[in-house]
Order: sequence, then C-alpha cells, then structure tokens
Amino acid sequence: MNKTIITFTQIMGLNRILLNEGLGYKVHLQDACGGQSFTIGPLDDNTNEEKFEEAKQVVIQYFKNIQIELEFLTKEAFIVI
Repeated sequence: MNKTIITFTQIMGLNRILLNEGLGYKVHLQDACGGQSFTIGPLDDNTNEEKFEEAKQVVIQYFKNIQIELEFLTKEAFIVI
C-alpha cells in the first residue's frame, strides 16, 4: 500500500488559493515520523464560521481535484486517506 505524501509546494498552492479567495484561513501541515496531518486555521484572531466552512470546502475540492481523499478527525484537523 502506497502512502500519499502531500508536498509543501501543494500546501503553499492551496494556501495561495485560500488567500486569493479572501477567506482568512490557511492550512497548516504537521509532518512527523508517523505521517502527516493538517489543520485549517485562521490567519488572525478574527474567526468567522461561514468563512471557515467556505475554506473547508475549498480544501476538500482542492484535494478532490488531485484525486486525494481526506478524513476529518475534528472540525479543523484532517488526514489523507
């Protein structure tokens, strides 16, 4: 079974899309020996539930477009499956 690895370049591209959309959120990559995990977090203290949900949909669609499926562990945290 091959493990999908998300590159820093992919995360930077995704964050550029989120920034250009003006959503106020970005994806954070945590990369450790056990694998990668990700969180969607605000750029500043001004969180907005509607903008968060829009950002989450952008993230889901971004990975879907490159044929990668996500599993959300919490509202903000996800892994690649």
